[in-house]
Amino acid sequence: RLPGGLVDVLGFKMHLDPNECVDSHLWFAPRSYDCQELDFLMRRFPDHGVFLDAGSNIGYWSLRFAQRFPNCRIYAVEANPATFDILSQNINVNGYKNIQAINVGISDEEGQLPLFCNDTGNRGGDSFSLAASDRKVSVTVPVKPLSMILQQAQIIGIDILKLDIEGFES
Repeated sequence: RLPGGLVDVLGFKMHLDPNECVDSHLWFAPRSYDCQELDFLMRRFPDHGVFLDAGSNIGYWSLRFAQRFPNCRIYAVEANPATFDILSQNINVNGYKNIQAINVGISDEEGQLPLFCNDTGNRGGDSFSLAASDRKVSVTVPVKPLSMILQQAQIIGIDILKLDIEGFES
């Protein structure tokens, strides 16, 4: 059982924990969360586009795109297995068939890396960066280069790529 509850967020459902930073914002003020960024991108996104949500956390951006663009394809990439479980539940509870969730981290080469978990109420702050290696909690997860993820998912073009991978973008 997840802490918190199943909450309506702008017309779709999400499992949210009010003790988590992003979740509490979505629970109590969803209209103000990333609203300018989403509005900008959604005005430019094609109806049958491809959206790659790398570092998708619990899936808010993926769910927003799936709701607004039912004919698009969405790839939600999340490294943390526990967060990926919540992401999957959020996709399933809404019945979205156009989101493919992928449980892997993005790195410059294939392998396994420790993911340093933020256990202070911001699971979205998990990071592979060694700057976060002093955290008490970590989990070893599989990682792949973005090119390999694209090839394995047979993605030949992306209309929007959101990278939110906490300091591991370069």
